[in-house]
Amino acid sequence: MAKEYPLPVGLLITQFLAGAFFLVVGAWTLSPMVVDKVELSGRTEEVAGTLAEDPLSCSNGCRVRYEVDGQEVTGQLSVNANLKMRHEGDALDLVYDPVEPQRVALKGDLNLMAIALRAILPFLGIVFLFSALRRGQRLRKRQN
Repeated sequence: MAKEYPLPVGLLITQFLAGAFFLVVGAWTLSPMVVDKVELSGRTEEVAGTLAEDPLSCSNGCRVRYEVDGQEVTGQLSVNANLKMRHEGDALDLVYDPVEPQRVALKGDLNLMAIALRAILPFLGIVFLFSALRRGQRLRKRQN
């Protein structure tokens, strides 16, 4: 049976803080990837558009502008759209509903490989947190 040596309290705190950091940063980067896509009717068209407002000030979704049949259309992306790293005036690849051109979504908004890669950070955070909590409980039991 292997002898288990207790870790210093400072190392447990560092492990706990690292786990919390990985969890928060991972959740922040992962959350825009898990989107509520706009339900568009059967046929969609692709178009290039621009972001009409700053994503940080969009509480009910961000407005985008694009051209359909020579007319400028203003649509609204959902609040959960992957826009956190964008700025007003940025070019976007969009998909719109030809029946209702103002209904729009980001093209390729849901990328499963990117979601899988970004899920690594929160997973590591959970592992670090769980490990630190378990070791902290064992250390507390030994001290009592």
